Order: sequence, then C-alpha cells, then structure tokens
Amino acid sequence: MAARSCCGCCCSTPEVELVQATSREPGRRLDQVQPGLRGLTELVLSPSEPAALDPDLDAVFLALPHGSSGALAPAIRERCPRARLYDLAQDFRVGWESEGWTYGQPELFREAVAAARQVACPGCFATAILLATGPALRAGLCPRHIVVDAKTGSSGSGASPKPLTHHPLREATVKAYKVFEHQHEAEIQAAWGRLAGPRPLPALSFVPQSVPLVRGIYACCYLVFEGESPAGLEAAYRETFAGSPFVRVLAEPPNVAEVRGTNNADLFVREHCGVTLVIAAIDNLVRGAAGQAVQCMNLGFGLPEDCGLRLAALLP
Repeated sequence: MAARSCCGCCCSTPEVELVQATSREPGRRLDQVQPGLRGLTELVLSPSEPAALDPDLDAVFLALPHGSSGALAPAIRERCPRARLYDLAQDFRVGWESEGWTYGQPELFREAVAAARQVACPGCFATAILLATGPALRAGLCPRHIVVDAKTGSSGSGASPKPLTHHPLREATVKAYKVFEHQHEAEIQAAWGRLAGPRPLPALSFVPQSVPLVRGIYACCYLVFEGESPAGLEAAYRETFAGSPFVRVLAEPPNVAEVRGTNNADLFVREHCGVTLVIAAIDNLVRGAAGQAVQCMNLGFGLPEDCGLRLAALLP
C-alpha cells in the first residue's frame, strides 16, 4: 500500500491519505478483495509493479513474499524518490545497513527508525522475543544463555495453505517445528549485538511451536545468568518501556486474547532459582506485522506513535 502521508488505516484521516493499493488482481476494488473494508474505501487495485506507483508518494509498504522485495525496492526508490519504504518481508533485516536499511524495532531503536528512509520491519517471533529480552541486554544485564519456547497462531504462516501450517490441519494439536533453526534467529542475534555493544552475546536456543490459535504469539523467554539473576531486571523493563504507548509490563502472566487485534505487547517478568522468565504476548498480524510497520512510519513522519493504532483487543 502507498500513502501521500503517514497512513495507518484504509481510509483517510486528518493525518493520512491512502492513495494506492496494489495487488496481483489489479482492476478490482479493494473492498471486493477485502470485504471487511466495505464503506471505508473506494480504491481500485493497481498492478504490483513499480511503474504503476504514483511518483509523488511519501510512503510505500512492501507486503510481499520473502525474497520478492529485494528485486523491487531499487525500482520503487527510483520511481518514488521522496518515499520512505517499509518492508514487511525478511529481505533487508540482516546485513543491509550499508545500503541504507534500518531494522525497524520501534521501542528498542526508536531514534534510528525515526530517521530512516528504508525500514526493514521485524518478523513476528523476533518482535516478541526482542521485547522480552532487549531491555536486559540494553541495561548491561547479559545472560549467558536465553532459551525461548514460543507458540504461534496459524495466521503467521500466510494465506496460502500448506500441510504443516493450514489451520484445519493444526486444529486441536501442538507441534514444534524448525527447532533451533528458525529464520528469525539471525535478526534476533543481530539486534542483540546492537543492544549489548562489546559485551558477549548470550547463546540462543529457540523452539517455535504451532498451536490451534488463528492469531497470536506467546513467547516464554528464559534468561539464564551465571550465578544468581541480577537485581533490578523488572525495573529495567519498566524503565525501557515507560514512554511506549503499546508495551505493558504486567504483574501477572499475559493472556494472548487480551492483545488480539491490537499493536500492544504484554510482558511479565519473574525470577526463580537463578533464571529470569520474561513472557511476551502479541498479535502476530498487527504487532508482529502491519501495525508495527505503521508504528515505524508514524515515527518517521513525526506523528504520534499510536496514530491509527488506538485499538481495543478483539475480546471476546
């Protein structure tokens, strides 16, 4: 999607004007492809080609299959020279800093995201895990090992059904997959390196699991220190997120249903027997994808960080 100013929704607001939406089905109305937008837009879909974009755009979102953005981004920059680019795929998340791409985790890298003209938005698992671990590393409280047990809903796998991700096939079951080799590990460790500076990075052991949810990620992150857990960890989390409109540090474990459909992230911090547990609950489609991209764009255009994202949970 593309906007002439910072946009967070599919209709005009005082701050935004959504002027184009592209698709592999050009010529159809957007609300025909997405019936939930009836009454909110009259846009007709444009071709998913750089040449079809309005050259005066201020912002462009790339919501493409992994591996597609890399080929298209240079042509989009040439076609829309004043536009800020926000890529939701994994193409530019690691190793593209020299090409002008910034890793778009807003709470941990707010100033860099605000200044960036090309933002690689984090993956959904990476978002939850970095919110749950980043404040400790930023505060210099580096564990030697972080073990992550994270569950995800079926919507994180995209719209195309696959044998291991199609919701009817994962209903009423739980299954681990990509054990110790998930693609988000590289971006997590790269972000840890920026937060920890010269200090040694913790080892990462990450076990993702598919569960019979449609939306949501629930990440239990175990921070294992040498000896006892350092004092002040929960305070470091509260201080890190004190100015964030979306991150809530709770006194009890979060419920993923209470963030569903929102850009919020609920955290819980508890120490036990030398291990600090941090739980993060997010919606994988909003906080883990589109909503976080809008949050990054709000920062880039100097708008309130929660513009277009003041959303109540879809509960019940």
